[in-house]
Amino acid sequence: MNKVIHTSLLTVILAVIAYAVVAFLSGGEAVFGAIAHLPAELWLAILGLSLANYLLRYIRWHLYITHDGHARVPHKQHLAVYLAGFSLTMTPGKAGEAMRSLYLKPYGVAHQRSMGAFFVERILDLLAILLMAGMSVSFLASDYSVTAAVVTVSLIVACLVVIKIPKRWIIESPLVKRLPDKLRHAVVFIESMLDNANDLLCVRLLVVGLLIGIVAWGLEGYGLYIVMQAFSPDLGDLSLAMAIYGMGILLGALSFLPGGVGGAEAAMIFLLVKVGFDEASAVAITFICRLATLWFAVAIGGLMMMLLPLLGVKLPEKKESV
Repeated sequence: MNKVIHTSLLTVILAVIAYAVVAFLSGGEAVFGAIAHLPAELWLAILGLSLANYLLRYIRWHLYITHDGHARVPHKQHLAVYLAGFSLTMTPGKAGEAMRSLYLKPYGVAHQRSMGAFFVERILDLLAILLMAGMSVSFLASDYSVTAAVVTVSLIVACLVVIKIPKRWIIESPLVKRLPDKLRHAVVFIESMLDNANDLLCVRLLVVGLLIGIVAWGLEGYGLYIVMQAFSPDLGDLSLAMAIYGMGILLGALSFLPGGVGGAEAAMIFLLVKVGFDEASAVAITFICRLATLWFAVAIGGLMMMLLPLLGVKLPEKKESV
């Protein structure tokens, strides 16, 4: 856990330096001036949209964790644990957020269940972002709109098919049976986790989970639209904002950089310039958006992490946390 925290802190420091360099190269005074002069009510609006995103995703998470009826996690503690996971967003693939499984173990949530829920959450978020990113190609390259739609739907179907394929044959294969005990146990754990994930992808939960993901990420896309409107009402188109945000988050995720930092910002700045914003405005809009989404989540996560002991949430004994 300490290594993950240190990695996250180092990533935050490097990100701050990178942001400062990009702002300086894009006309530092203009960039920071634009950020500082954004009206307080707009900050409250976009931060409120981000909070709504977190709460919607928590509702989905709680639904997954308690789906089998065995776990009984009080909402106050569960919400705190879920939000605390955001403090470790600055890890590749947001893998640090999987620490929630350690805190939920004392409440009767098996690691396989929580990791399965984490896996499904990532998949459904990816599918929601894929839909938003598909819009990006349609709006920014209309000649390829049909191709973008076909590719997007194909990727979504492929993801779901891979997840739904039975995994039992993996642990029953002769190759796995010949593995050393630790490796074999790891394979069995992964198979059990995927089985739990499979249970959460029944039609009802799949539809509900995907709809929640689309609405949740759409709220943050709407936040980008508000900022774009503040900079240039003529260029602030809602569908375009959704598309730009979706493409930015998708490319950030595909970069495999912690929190998508670097990839997401580069994509959003490029697309904002492409639709007509000057470079300084594009950088300022992107920074405001990321401050109100990614970095706001990290800050809330850090606060919740400190509050966990006060809420009676503790890590299990070492023998339980394996």
